[in-house]
Amino acid sequence: MRPLLQHRVCAPAVRAEVDEGILEGFVHSVSGKDCEVYLGVPFAAPPVGELRFKKPVRAKPWSGVRKCKRFGPRSIQKDMFWDKVVLQTPQSEDCLYLNVFAPKREEGKTYPVFFYIHGGGFMMDSAAKYGYKEMCEQLITKDIIVITIQYRLGFLGFFSLGNSSCKGNFGLWDQIAALEWTKRNVSAFGGDPSRLTVGGQSAGAVSADLLSLSPVSRDLFEQKITMGGSSFCHWAVSDQDEIGEFCRRKARNLGWKPKGKSFVTQEEEDAAMIAYLRQMPAHKFGVHMIGTKEVFSEARLPLSPVIDGEILPAPLAVLRATAPPKPSIGGVGEYESMLFVALGFIRCNGKFLERVQTILARKARGASLKEMQEAMRDIYGDVKGKNKKELARICVILLSDLISNYANYQYMREAQTIEQSTYMYSLDFTSRNMWGFMKLSLPFCERRGTHASELLYLFKCNYFVTPLPMDANDRMVADIMPRLFANFVKHGNPNSAETRDRGVQWDPIEQDRKQVLSICPQSTMKREVFEGRMERLDRLFHKYNLDMRYNILKR
Repeated sequence: MRPLLQHRVCAPAVRAEVDEGILEGFVHSVSGKDCEVYLGVPFAAPPVGELRFKKPVRAKPWSGVRKCKRFGPRSIQKDMFWDKVVLQTPQSEDCLYLNVFAPKREEGKTYPVFFYIHGGGFMMDSAAKYGYKEMCEQLITKDIIVITIQYRLGFLGFFSLGNSSCKGNFGLWDQIAALEWTKRNVSAFGGDPSRLTVGGQSAGAVSADLLSLSPVSRDLFEQKITMGGSSFCHWAVSDQDEIGEFCRRKARNLGWKPKGKSFVTQEEEDAAMIAYLRQMPAHKFGVHMIGTKEVFSEARLPLSPVIDGEILPAPLAVLRATAPPKPSIGGVGEYESMLFVALGFIRCNGKFLERVQTILARKARGASLKEMQEAMRDIYGDVKGKNKKELARICVILLSDLISNYANYQYMREAQTIEQSTYMYSLDFTSRNMWGFMKLSLPFCERRGTHASELLYLFKCNYFVTPLPMDANDRMVADIMPRLFANFVKHGNPNSAETRDRGVQWDPIEQDRKQVLSICPQSTMKREVFEGRMERLDRLFHKYNLDMRYNILKR
């Protein structure tokens, strides 16, 4: 466990000059290499007061030297209880800060840049959780620069009414502002602004993919990395009507009433409502994933990006058809849904399976429950006679397919049609120490990768912020995964002599072959993806015209 996230730093100082002024960070040495660290760098003005529910504006210049040795405040959110115990970085609406981790500068040498967006369902988490020591150890020693950012979350980041009073997507605008700042200033840290890879995990992966599609941001970077999410996920983008009603309900809960005033249009009333909400204390807008029915009962996010006519000016399928393709890495954990099963205390049994089948039958056009059950049996096998563990495994696999795997399959299918290299993975391993006390809520316990397992091995960051002692198998994965990803950031190809010496060769998607790298202690290519389930699911969805967008499990 990282102690208090290393807030107190006693290390040699280092300085860099950016557009707004001079920054002072510190040097952290690891494995004989010096790394430069700058924490809590403002990339935009504090989005408070009249700037609440507005696009970010550039930070004002400062005089003198600004010390950047502590993480900036986290976005407003309702913490998981384990975060309350461990995280010492406070929350604030003033949260638009980024962190720069770079190899020690050398005259005439520049480094490629990995711009990383944290996940958390657009409602929670922060860049502070990743610390700096492990970041330097895992990635900066591989001769790349990493920039981690924060953006507005929850209602403050994605409040949307669907009109000019509040179009929403403020969190995405924050990400673009940080990306533009990076483009302008990364050379001050020895970075090459023409070699920029944008990546993220979960909601951060969705964000990276959306930024690659948006006409506003797609030309700002060259490559992307998506871990545990993409724009193909049904939870990536919200339905405007649903999110608008969700936000208006929040306003009413905070006391908003028209008070008998006469408004000519809905937009006029909404503008008055936004003015009212700008007066509310920021902490009133915090959101919690646990207990949110949209997340665990309907498998969707209540607050996420929307098609706003600006960042996302058209449906995603239209944007994909016009956006220039980029080299990419993408993938999921083998049991991707296990994290949500644990967090939602979901009972993976016959009743749960029947509920999912019933909902899908209702959504399908022309399918009875019996027909849907037969279709599910064809894909996942007969559940009759299965013991509790086998039945739970089927539930986890089905939920994984619906939440992430089918979207990953669509991502791969698109990759087969473009000329840029796409490298896909399946993280088939995780640490036995990942779960901590949450192990009690698992339907069964196996060392299979799940949502957020990538963080363990790429950053040595545990979602549950519990101690993470690594055994020999963990260390093998924590050695190979950063090498592969850093190679991709540097060269657009994850392979190198070092990875081949470790017995790993990662082949890209081919026009006639979907294939993934199984990342585990003995990583190898898998030529059959998801055991053939996705092709059968695809036929099922098309046969019954099942709409996979927005709220796949909503009754």
